Amino acid sequence: MHDHILRDNFQKRFLEKTNLVNIPQIYGQHIRIVDDLVLKENKFEERIDDRDILMRFSKKEKIMILEEYLTFENDTTQSNKYYYFRKKIYGGEWVIPKAKNFTIQIEALFSFTKMLTKRDAPLFPVLIERETGVEINGNVDKMKQVYSIYREWLRQNKYNDFEKIELPLKNSPYRWSGEDCNIKEYILETL
Repeated sequence: MHDHILRDNFQKRFLEKTNLVNIPQIYGQHIRIVDDLVLKENKFEERIDDRDILMRFSKKEKIMILEEYLTFENDTTQSNKYYYFRKKIYGGEWVIPKAKNFTIQIEALFSFTKMLTKRDAPLFPVLIERETGVEINGNVDKMKQVYSIYREWLRQNKYNDFEKIELPLKNSPYRWSGEDCNIKEYILETL
C-alpha cells in the first residue's frame, strides 16, 4: 500500500480546496484542479468540467491527481462543487448537488469516478449500499471501507497500467446512484 496516499497532510501538487464561501445558497468549499490557464482565462472556473482541464495533463499526472483525491478521506466540510447534469429531455445544467451529506469527502470520490467516465454518465454523488439500498454518505465506517476500495483499485490499476478500466465500486457492497444503469458504455477505455 502506498503510504503517501493515506496521509492527510500529503503535499498536494494538483488539487486544492477553494476558500470558504459563506453565502447560504452556495455555502462550502470544493476541490479545484490547480491550472493557471483556467484561472487566468475564465472567471467562472467552478463551471468547467474537470475532465476538460485534465486533457492537458499526462497519464502520469492524472494518476497523481487520482492519488491526491484520496487524501480528502476525512474532510467533512460541506462541498459547493458544481457538476453538469444532463436533463432527460434536451440539455442540462450546472448545479451543486443537493444530496444529503455532500461533503468534500464525497466530492473527492465522485470527481475521481468522473475522471473515469465520459460526459453524461448517469451518476449522482450519492453512495448507496447495494444490499439495503440505503444511502451511506456521512457513515464514517462505510466511508472508510469505500476509500479502502478506491485505494486498492488504484493500486491494481497502476500495476496493470490502466489497461482495462472498470469503476472502482464494481462488485463491491457499494455503488453510486445511477451506477446500476447501463454504465459500461460511459466508462473510458484508459486514462
